Amino acid sequence: MRDSLAGKTALVTGGALRLGAAVARALAGEGADVVVHYGRSQAAAEALVQEVRAGGVSAWSLQADLMRQEEVDAVIPRALDLAEQLDILVNSASIFSPDTLMEATLDDLLQNLRVNAW
Repeated sequence: MRDSLAGKTALVTGGALRLGAAVARALAGEGADVVVHYGRSQAAAEALVQEVRAGGVSAWSLQADLMRQEEVDAVIPRALDLAEQLDILVNSASIFSPDTLMEATLDDLLQNLRVNAW
């Protein structure tokens, strides 16, 4: 099934680490070009881009702070500037609050929803 996604381009938010990186690798393994979004993990994103390119597909890194609405609004246009097309979107960005359940506030929950789901 290699190359089943050839000619397609994916944007993976939170693509530099953990599950997002695994998804980016899997998409690239199927032939998709990949835009790897990251918030603060620049070194990991750049390493993944180099790894993916070595596998024979195109890849780009894209930094954006998804806690800032103006940066959220710019992610798709910036990804299109890099890759020229987007066919697949994987929302894998997330934040990890160190709070316990007893310490969490409504604002904490809303912040998580904003990044993790929106």
